[in-house]
Amino acid sequence: MPTTDEAAPRPAAGPATSRRDAGSEQVARVARDVMQPIPPIPSDTTNDGVREILARHPEISLAAVLDGGRPAGVIHRHAFMETYARPFARDLYGKKSCTTLMRADPLVVDAEMSIAELARLAIARGSQVLEHGFVVTSAGAYAGIGLGSALVAALSALEEERSRQLQESVNYASTIQRAMLASSTEVLARALPDSSLLWEPRDLVGGDCYCFREVPSGLAGAVLDCTGHGVPGALMTCIALAAVERAFGDPAVAEDPGLVLSRLDAAIKATLRHGDAGTHDGLDGLVFHLSRDRAELRIASARIPAFVRSGGTVQLVPATRASVGTALTPDQQTWPAATIPLAPGALVAIATDGFTDQIGGPRKIAYGKRRLFALLGGTGRLDAAATAAAFRNEHQAWQADEPRRDDATFLAFTPRPAP
Repeated sequence: MPTTDEAAPRPAAGPATSRRDAGSEQVARVARDVMQPIPPIPSDTTNDGVREILARHPEISLAAVLDGGRPAGVIHRHAFMETYARPFARDLYGKKSCTTLMRADPLVVDAEMSIAELARLAIARGSQVLEHGFVVTSAGAYAGIGLGSALVAALSALEEERSRQLQESVNYASTIQRAMLASSTEVLARALPDSSLLWEPRDLVGGDCYCFREVPSGLAGAVLDCTGHGVPGALMTCIALAAVERAFGDPAVAEDPGLVLSRLDAAIKATLRHGDAGTHDGLDGLVFHLSRDRAELRIASARIPAFVRSGGTVQLVPATRASVGTALTPDQQTWPAATIPLAPGALVAIATDGFTDQIGGPRKIAYGKRRLFALLGGTGRLDAAATAAAFRNEHQAWQADEPRRDDATFLAFTPRPAP
């Protein structure tokens, strides 16, 4: 039976939402959202008067001092009371204006200033804003007080909200990417019952993808490793899969893997290039055409090798070293196709460099093509599922506790099972 193994967790289907649930707390976006409408203290208020105000209102930790309606400073409860509690402080300061004990030159911001800009100004002030807060105005008039702790809480909530929205977007991108690959998974299972596909994005979405389509002359397939991983890699797979679908839709092109890669090269360059400015984004890819009688395989490859195991021996099908769609690849580049006769029981294996370049083992080096070659030779006449399972077990033991570095895909299939 065919098997498809997708290592990344499946997100819930359906569109992502961009807002919190109804009734939940709103995330602060501007200074007004973190402001408290604390009554101001006129500058002609004595320090004795301020002490009385603070005694009557223990909830006030910070108050603005206004001079002619304009913020002149702030009274910080703890700093004020600490100074006022010193010996002879009441005699020295009690009858004087509160401006003598206020913190002058407070940070003054408009109520509609964004939290991000407010944070930038607060950082520029050093620890002053976190310790002593800031004054909020609206249309130039005093509106309220903001505490440093409230700003920190707002920034934390804003970052949490951004992370949540990003995660929802990535989840939805994963849903879209898996939906794009679903029809190919079904075709593979139907056309090649003895097949196994390991598709393991490094993140929730990735830059590896595949496409399989039944065509009049047989089966056309592609395994692609796009530049990047995560969301950028997933976006590249959308471009690549659309181009491959168009190529496979033309029967004359679908049976010529080298021509498919040329069409893919032209499509990516046309999509990503602007004038004479090029990009190094593109892909490595392998395209194959399996004849209707399953007796012949044609392969054209850009940097992804294929292995054919038959009669106890393993053959490496070399790849062209030029990638597809990058500015470094000449427009006249071609990818010659190799034609391989398939005996009953022959197994075909394809692996992207996410597997072969994975660091591991006692010497912390790449797994490499030679180890895959040796594994295929040592698995004898195992079917595709058993071969893929043996490969996964060996590769996981090789990787051990090393982090996964790239998206990875492994495909094994037996076109003509042995009698």
